[in-house]
Amino acid sequence: MKILYLPIIAPSHHAIALANKRGLYDALVKAGHEVNEVDYCSYSEQDFQLKMNFTFAKIEPDLFLTQFQGVNYMNAEIAEEFRQLYPNLLWFNINQDYWPEHHTTPDMLALLKHVDCQLVSNGSVLADYAANGVNAVYWPFGYETPQRALPDVPQHDIVYLGNAYSDHRRKLGKLLKALPYNVGLYGAGWDD
Repeated sequence: MKILYLPIIAPSHHAIALANKRGLYDALVKAGHEVNEVDYCSYSEQDFQLKMNFTFAKIEPDLFLTQFQGVNYMNAEIAEEFRQLYPNLLWFNINQDYWPEHHTTPDMLALLKHVDCQLVSNGSVLADYAANGVNAVYWPFGYETPQRALPDVPQHDIVYLGNAYSDHRRKLGKLLKALPYNVGLYGAGWDD
């Protein structure tokens, strides 16, 4: 299968992501697929359209695997044009972010109606997707092979991996730390 893969390589941590965000790419290659990766966040929105037109014509992908979490590079109008040009293209979009309010905006829902399947790590949006005619399934984030030696960490009875990005998460962290066990909280935003 020829796959055109567009992961988010965020400009804020570009070099780290290019080196470490390899799990899905490597797994697809290991399974025998031809994977063409495009670092789409490095393009302007106008240049992105030109790059996509050129890339689609060049490789004629069987699978379009994207990580659009907003409509700044791809919107419903552009998606409809892609569907008309490539009606047999299998298109999966991945959204590994938590923020449900970004998953279900009217513009995002309009875009997602053009994908064959939306993969999400936040299952709370699945009912909204179903109600709006978006085919979606829960797909937890995957393991990434470390690219450098990992530090030694203490042994814990309970390990929680997640960022403290909201009051709800911080309350969860306090609850976990109050348990009569050795709890390790790992991710950005925790006090310790």
